[in-house]
Amino acid sequence: MTAVVAEHMGVKYGNTDALKDVSFRVTESAIVAVMGPNGAGKSTLLRAMLGLVRHTGILTIDGRDPVEHPGLRRTMGYMPQREHLAEHIPLRVRDIVLMSLIATKMPLSSISRSDVSAAKQALREVGLEHLWNAPFHTLSGGQRQRILLARALATGPRILLLDEPFTGMDLPSQEAFVRVLMKRREEGTTSFVVVHDMTTLAPCADYVLLLRGRMIAFGPPAEVLNEENLREVYGRSVPVLVHGGVCYALVGDRHA
Repeated sequence: MTAVVAEHMGVKYGNTDALKDVSFRVTESAIVAVMGPNGAGKSTLLRAMLGLVRHTGILTIDGRDPVEHPGLRRTMGYMPQREHLAEHIPLRVRDIVLMSLIATKMPLSSISRSDVSAAKQALREVGLEHLWNAPFHTLSGGQRQRILLARALATGPRILLLDEPFTGMDLPSQEAFVRVLMKRREEGTTSFVVVHDMTTLAPCADYVLLLRGRMIAFGPPAEVLNEENLREVYGRSVPVLVHGGVCYALVGDRHA
């Protein structure tokens, strides 16, 4: 079953093309790595899938346009590139995770016992249930990222949209994060993950989408990650390492 389809999809901000000519089909139960330099349109793609910006061409999720069907957003979990939470507000971990569950209630209503149970299960999944009552602003960068992943997971989404989730994470946290994505894939979830390079996702990515204001390539990592495509994306030669049948693009790029 196809979960997400784009055909010559693009996004304009005024008269400027933020993204154009993007075409792909992604089945359910897949992990998609989205790569490209700063300003390539990666975050714009996720926002279009959420229905937050209008697009040209075709973009459908389970056959429906996310702009015309805003209710689709409730089937998605979103982790933005940067989360701006005022540190003077004494938010605890439980408050952060419960936010996503409260947002799905129309009209808004009080937190239920099942909401609390779902939030605790999401924290357990990322290995941080013991931080339920901890002040969020006291946590390390890696812990914060995992809490934000738990928030995205708490509603049981069919599609995860994760924008540079590995920022500030140490290697063990990254590996734990990837294990969660792989487990969710087994349960039918499709994940779009914006990454700097493929080192962390290489062992588990089903597809790679290369962007530079337009789509450069899309397909399995072994087909997409070659020096020609990466040179077109990054404007320079990028070494590609194949080890144990897994392709690693050694971009070494850390952009905002």
